Amino acid sequence: MSQCLHTYHTHVVSMDLLHKCGADSPHGLPTPTHCIVHTMPGGDVSTILAGGVATTLLTGQRPGWTRAHRAMAGFRLREHQLLGCRVTLRRVALWRYIHRYMEMSLPRDRGFVGLVSWDTHGVWSLGCQDLLLFPELEHMWHSITGVDGLDIHMCSTSTHRDTIMCLWSAYVPVKTA
Repeated sequence: MSQCLHTYHTHVVSMDLLHKCGADSPHGLPTPTHCIVHTMPGGDVSTILAGGVATTLLTGQRPGWTRAHRAMAGFRLREHQLLGCRVTLRRVALWRYIHRYMEMSLPRDRGFVGLVSWDTHGVWSLGCQDLLLFPELEHMWHSITGVDGLDIHMCSTSTHRDTIMCLWSAYVPVKTA
């Protein structure tokens, strides 16, 4: 499954990028490097642990837990308090996740109009408020009701806006202004 997407990227997308971007060699083309999936549901510990279970089911990896560095009384935050979790996906896990997300989850999102926001460092960031878009989480909808959503950051090696758009438009539709 992920091998097919990696092969598609290597043979089809990179040749298309070579033509569109005008690069001299395939080594200068942008590629996805890693993907960060994180959730910070807040609330009590059981909600945060449910977010960790959801992240584990989505990515196939055990998440790292994020904690508060220092106390902030205005936010009712204590030092070392559990805040959320995050997973960084690279290599095979990255391609597997991109394939599952682009093929199964994005078509189920009615509000997705296309790729809108990315920064100049090659990162495409999007938030997903409805976790039931993911088929892996359908059977446990009752236990993830407190989890507000998750953030997904797909990072690439590109630093130019045009090449970022060319790279991600091979996988998802791009909304132009």
